[in-house]
Amino acid sequence: MVVDAGGDLPGLARGGLDAFTAAARAQLPRLGATRLYYAIVRGFFAALADPAGAATQRPGALERVGFLFDDWEHTASRLAEVEARMVGVLDAIGLTALVTSIP
Repeated sequence: MVVDAGGDLPGLARGGLDAFTAAARAQLPRLGATRLYYAIVRGFFAALADPAGAATQRPGALERVGFLFDDWEHTASRLAEVEARMVGVLDAIGLTALVTSIP
């Protein structure tokens, strides 16, 4: 994951915004996403590369972001599971066509 730089956060920042964006883009399929929100990517990179502030706190902050992504993946997985079960129930009672016709 992009936020897991193996502790080499300065190295991740040295790669520049384009490399960081490419690394973030490579994670899209894992997150079930299709595109980046560039304002967030730029803001995240700016915070990563900023020499000011408490640099010693950045690894912990990025670890928490990683936990957030893990929670997102788990929630998306559970949602897909529930949706599949709902479709199974609709199929069993013959309402799938009706429900899927609602915009």
